[in-house]
Amino acid sequence: MGVAHFTDREEPRALTARVSALRLDPDYFRFRSRPASSRQAIRLCLVHAPDTILALAEGVACQGAAAFAPIVIAADAEVENRFVVIDGNLRTASVLTLINPWLAEGAMPLSARRELRKLNKHSFRGQLQR
Repeated sequence: MGVAHFTDREEPRALTARVSALRLDPDYFRFRSRPASSRQAIRLCLVHAPDTILALAEGVACQGAAAFAPIVIAADAEVENRFVVIDGNLRTASVLTLINPWLAEGAMPLSARRELRKLNKHSFRGQLQR
């Protein structure tokens, strides 16, 4: 089971992808500089919009990822069977952080990190797959 249904921009169709197959768009307009890695891209989202990330993570934990708008992806030109998030970078970062709260270490306030750990521990963690 994947986290949500995604739409491939080049071949419009619904598909299910694992979160581990996604990477944030390094050219995402909110990034002031191009991140060197997926982990750095997630951290930039966490630093830039901690309240939004936390609210999205709470929504996913309570309602499930399918309750949100589909994430738009495109095939990753660099890695086979991987996808780049075109639209939905903050939603994707929130799901990744919900699954792996340690990603927020040093990037979000302590209270937000505690809330993420609580959501991770007491939510539907078993339903989210990497």
